[in-house]
Amino acid sequence: MKTVARRHFVLILASLLAVPITACRGPASPGSTPLERSADSYARGDYDSAASFAREHLTRVDPDDPDALRLLARSWCRSGREDDALPIFEVRLGLDAMQAEDLYLYGVALDRRGQPDLALDLWERALDADPDHPEALAALVYLHSRGKRLDEARHAAERLARVPGWEAQGELMLGVALAESNDPRGAAEWLGRALRRDPPPPGFLESPDRYRLLLVRSALRVGHPDEAVGPLRQILDASPSAEASWLLSRAELQRGDVPSAIEALERAKGYRSDHPLEPEPSPYVGEARCAECHPRIAREAAASRHSKTLHRGEDLLTLPLPEGPLPDPDEPGVSHRVGRSGDVLEVETRVDGRSFRAVVEAAFGDPDRYVTMVSRDDSGTYRTLRHSFHRMGDGSGWDRTLGDTGRADRLANALGRPIDSRDGVVRCLACHATNVRFGPDRVGPESADSAIGCEHCHGPGAHHVAAVAAGLTDLAIVDPSSAPTVAVTDSCSSCHVLETDSEPASRGDPAWIRSQGKTLSWSRCYSRSGGAIGCVSCHDPHRPTSRSAPHYEAACLSCHAPSRDLAPDLPPEAPLASCPVDPSQGCVDCHMPSVEVPALHDSLTDHYIRVVVDPPAPSD
Repeated sequence: MKTVARRHFVLILASLLAVPITACRGPASPGSTPLERSADSYARGDYDSAASFAREHLTRVDPDDPDALRLLARSWCRSGREDDALPIFEVRLGLDAMQAEDLYLYGVALDRRGQPDLALDLWERALDADPDHPEALAALVYLHSRGKRLDEARHAAERLARVPGWEAQGELMLGVALAESNDPRGAAEWLGRALRRDPPPPGFLESPDRYRLLLVRSALRVGHPDEAVGPLRQILDASPSAEASWLLSRAELQRGDVPSAIEALERAKGYRSDHPLEPEPSPYVGEARCAECHPRIAREAAASRHSKTLHRGEDLLTLPLPEGPLPDPDEPGVSHRVGRSGDVLEVETRVDGRSFRAVVEAAFGDPDRYVTMVSRDDSGTYRTLRHSFHRMGDGSGWDRTLGDTGRADRLANALGRPIDSRDGVVRCLACHATNVRFGPDRVGPESADSAIGCEHCHGPGAHHVAAVAAGLTDLAIVDPSSAPTVAVTDSCSSCHVLETDSEPASRGDPAWIRSQGKTLSWSRCYSRSGGAIGCVSCHDPHRPTSRSAPHYEAACLSCHAPSRDLAPDLPPEAPLASCPVDPSQGCVDCHMPSVEVPALHDSLTDHYIRVVVDPPAPSD
């Protein structure tokens, strides 16, 4: 679900970014020289004429005139001729001769060539030269959002909204960025401001319903149905829309008008059944409210690892602690002490006789397996502790944190790996908590969830509670059991995945061991079943993971059996395919072997189902 939502936000921002660089054509006005005519044409968006006059000046007057070179390269960039412009930027001008406009367009060309890091550097240089360059700010919003740097995207959008003449565009981009940052109240406010402007922001007229629907979802998420009804009426007055009708049913449900909600649902033409994994644009209710109607599932879920993946507040004081100072894994003479200080957990790092203290803000992981702590110091910097606790295959203890590779600077190395003050923590919380809130609504009922509560996978539940009370046939909740297995597997995989900037080189690389959904999709069982074999074929997300080999082998044998009577899940047209080595047991040991992960002090199961020729090497 998170992957689909992010793709939606990025596409919206991309559409906004594309508007300013669209060429506008018009006749060139008279000027005294070709260079002046080129500058005038460029200012009016007639880039073909601007390029022509710039070339005339370079040919007749001065082949090395930097002003003419800049105008030629800029005009070619804006008319889609980046390949012609790049040699001018890179060879004939150089960075020192570039102005903000050149740096911005050079960055656009490099980003389109798949070099976003270089583009980011150029856009930041452009803003150093001109802090209010609007298109560079818009490009930063898009690039930071694409790279999941949501805080930076929001800051760039805020700056754009203060640029004269670009207020509406900035407000629209800020609203989109806040929606992606999970601040629905802020998103509704800024999108509403932008959409009330006359004339509307550039880009809005190309797809106005896209922004209205985002505003509607944001307003409904914070329980403001009256803000949603107006935009929905605008959409529906123009043409029928199943999506808008479905959202109108939710707005009417929030308003308590059940007959109108039912009427809108009838016009929605089964939108919910066609989008079974789309989260409800609804307020949260918290797992305690879910347990009132689903007590058995709630009890089972409370015993699963999903409920033990996050520890905050007083819960931190119940975690295992080291008995004394821990020697740094790299730096001689450096030590770390983790212990209770009043009502909080504190880490003290001693470096060369100096003491550095930070408060432990959160811990991620199951204490019966592996726990990594995150601290926050007086400057507001978040860091992962250099040591993590493990209690697995070879006993328990503290060792170097997974992913901690060390840094050259002694002090920076000793204090632990820094995490971005918001975005990095968000990426952790997104998979370890029910919901991550920002803006004025930082605390909601789901904040009391033990860790991953019901609404993490089923979506916010206030609409569900209201729909059940109203007796609606549409229960207004995400129901994974009604979704295709492949979609459910993709949803699980959004968290059960290897977090890395670059993928391992080959499928046989043991580093893939932590990307269970990805590796499962490589299996013939998965491809030949059309994705019908998925995570939930073997795992119940509401229950603790089974340690019984026969439990998993039963799933294998439901298709791979010596007779059809013993293979109830085998399609009639499929041939029998029992194992020639042992048709009744040993499936997991042979086809899904354990891979040692020394950093975790344990082994993980390889979900790439296949005939394993060589024993798997340990994974880093």
